[in-house]
Amino acid sequence: MKTIAIISDTHKDISNIDMILNEDCIDYIIHLGDEYADIDKIKQKYPDIPIYYIMGNHDMDWLEPKEAIFEIYGIKIYATHGNMFNVKMNHDEIIKRAKEFNASIALYGHSHIQKCIEKDGVIVVNPGSLSESRDHNISGSYVIMKIDENKVTFECKWIEYDEILGVEINTVVLKEYNPIYKELFENEKENLIKLLGDRIIKIEHVGSTSMPGIVSKPIIDMVCAIKSLDKIDEIKKILEENGYIYKGPIECENDRYQFLKGNSVKRDFHIYFTTLNSDVWYEYVLYRDYLLSHPDELKKYESLKKQLAILYPFDRRNYLKHKQIFMNQIHKKARKYYKIK
Repeated sequence: MKTIAIISDTHKDISNIDMILNEDCIDYIIHLGDEYADIDKIKQKYPDIPIYYIMGNHDMDWLEPKEAIFEIYGIKIYATHGNMFNVKMNHDEIIKRAKEFNASIALYGHSHIQKCIEKDGVIVVNPGSLSESRDHNISGSYVIMKIDENKVTFECKWIEYDEILGVEINTVVLKEYNPIYKELFENEKENLIKLLGDRIIKIEHVGSTSMPGIVSKPIIDMVCAIKSLDKIDEIKKILEENGYIYKGPIECENDRYQFLKGNSVKRDFHIYFTTLNSDVWYEYVLYRDYLLSHPDELKKYESLKKQLAILYPFDRRNYLKHKQIFMNQIHKKARKYYKIK
C-alpha cells in the first residue's frame, strides 16, 4: 500500500506539515500549487519523501508544470491547480481533461474548499487549502489517499480553527495581547501585496492588536494606502474572487472602503483602503503612534475598553460609540503632537 498526502494552496504557510507527515506513514506528497517556494521548503525538511507538484495561478507564469500525470500501482492520476478549468463553477472541464489522459482520478486546488466526488467515472478531489481554508469553522484541510493493488481510498481531514482570531458579529470580546498578532498581520500584508501588486503603496497594522501590552478584540485591523480611490472597483473584484467580503464605504463616506476576512460567523481581519496621507490615513496611523509613545494615555484607553466591554457585551454599536469620544480626543492630540494640520 502507498499513502499519499495531498495538499494545496499553502501560500507560504506550511506550519501544519509536520502534523500531517507524522500522523501517517507518508510515501508521497502531492502539492497542487500556490506556493512554489513551499515545495522547496518541504523538500529540504523531508528529503526522503518524494513530492509531486504542479504550479498554481499565484505562482510565476513561466514556472512549470501546470498539469501532470502520476501513476501508482497502474492507477493514473491527473493533477492541476484548477484555475485553467473553471473549477469554481463545475467539474466538467477537468473531468474531460483527465479522460484525455485515461486518468481515473483528477486532483485540483484553487478554490480553497475541500471536495471529493465521483462523476462520469472520474474521482475528483480537492484537498482545500492547508493554510487558508474557505470552508466554515476550519483553518485548513488536506486529503490522505491510500492506494493498494485492489482499491483506492480517500480520507478528508481538517485542521480546527485555532481561535486566535475571530469575534462573532455584534459581540464585544477582549483578549490579552498575543505576540502572534504581528506575524498574522505580516502574513496578511504579504497576501494582499501578492493579490494587488503595485496598486498598494503602503500597509500598516493599526488598532489595538498593533499595541503590545493592552487588551484588544482579536481582529487584526489594517489600513492600506492606494494611489487613487478610483481603483476600488478593481480591488473589489480581485479581493472578492479570493474570498474577502466587501462592506463598501464606511458610513456612506467615500474616503475609506472596508473589506472583511473571515467567515459568516466570525471576522478575523478588518481591512481599510484609503489614500496615503489622507485624513483617514492619519486617523489610524497617528492614533496608534501617539498611544504607543504615551503609556499613560494607552492605559486609559485600555481601562475604557474594559469598562465598555462589561457594559455592552452584545452591543458593539454602543461600545464603539462611547469609545469614539476618547478616540476623537486622542486624534486631536496626535495631530498637534506630530504637527499635522
